[in-house]
Amino acid sequence: MEKTASMLSILEHIIKLYEEGYNPILILDIDDTVLSSEHGKKFVDKNIVKLIEYIDNISFDNLWFLTARNTELKRKTQNHLNHAKLLHKGKFIMYNVIHSPYYYGEPTKGTTLIDLIPRIERRTNIEKRTDKNWYVIVDDDLEQVNNMLEHLNLKKYNFSMFHFIN
Repeated sequence: MEKTASMLSILEHIIKLYEEGYNPILILDIDDTVLSSEHGKKFVDKNIVKLIEYIDNISFDNLWFLTARNTELKRKTQNHLNHAKLLHKGKFIMYNVIHSPYYYGEPTKGTTLIDLIPRIERRTNIEKRTDKNWYVIVDDDLEQVNNMLEHLNLKKYNFSMFHFIN
């Protein structure tokens, strides 16, 4: 796990992975990682757009959001991401958003992530070689980061975990 306060450092990491022949798949938390939970549509780091555009240029299927928001907020979450204009495509975009709300105060993203990866791999395979997929996961919640690390370390996935500090 690496701590960072810069989306540009994550972008540099992804560019390096791509140049080395990997298929980078970006999995981002939303609140306080992409969008400010205090200021709604305001970006936490203005360079998030560069990062998302880079991944989108590889493939839209390589861009995922894993949020602890309640599942009842699915439509509102899509609206937040579209109003923030992460991607400028001139239409409403249905982003790949997976909801993993806390369960009785406990983090859940580790289990959700492990369940999500096979679904991602079916959509993003490069010539059916999942060993070339590299998951780049970014979250501001240290408890969720540790939960995801705990689950990922039990599997054999290529990944980089970033604890985003703003």
